[in-house]
Amino acid sequence: MKFSRKLIVAAACVLLPTLAAAQEKPAEKPKPAEAPKAEAARAPEEQAPRASRSAVAYRLHITVVESDGSKITANLPYVLNGTATTEPPAVSPSIRMGIRVPIQTSPTQIQYQNIGTDIDSWGRVLEPGRLIFKLFVRRSSVRFSEPVAGEPPAREASGQPIIQEFNGASEFILRDGQSTQLALATDPVSGRVLKVEAKLELLKP
Repeated sequence: MKFSRKLIVAAACVLLPTLAAAQEKPAEKPKPAEAPKAEAARAPEEQAPRASRSAVAYRLHITVVESDGSKITANLPYVLNGTATTEPPAVSPSIRMGIRVPIQTSPTQIQYQNIGTDIDSWGRVLEPGRLIFKLFVRRSSVRFSEPVAGEPPAREASGQPIIQEFNGASEFILRDGQSTQLALATDPVSGRVLKVEAKLELLKP
């Protein structure tokens, strides 16, 4: 009996550590952190809208040239400063330059007519280094008709001026330092020619 009890006790001593080890749950391994590559992949997407909204400062040089045959009668430069993004601008650069000319509409009434140059434009970034613009130009000038041999005098006899007017709209793409001719028009009465040219200058921040 004593021998049997010793066997039971010995068996219990061998089995208890085994059972205890079996009942112990293995420690949970920590979950691996998100791979930094995923964050890096998202970073450009998050930064892209910010980059697209970065403003590009520019200076747009506009020149209006009027000529009568081979003679240049007017060479008028204008400069518009602005900023461009990938979206249409909130404020469009514009110029109003001219005078108000009195015109007698009746023996007792006089109206004033705006004579000069009106320019409206806006630009946006098409791609890095290239900008797309829309430009609207209105140009008016006063002149008096010259008498023609064998014909009665024209309006200058009554003191009324003749107003020449040009209206043009253009859409164009330019790089830094690039220039282009936007319009060329000929007055059907006088034969005078008007040209509009543009040149882009990008400004450093």
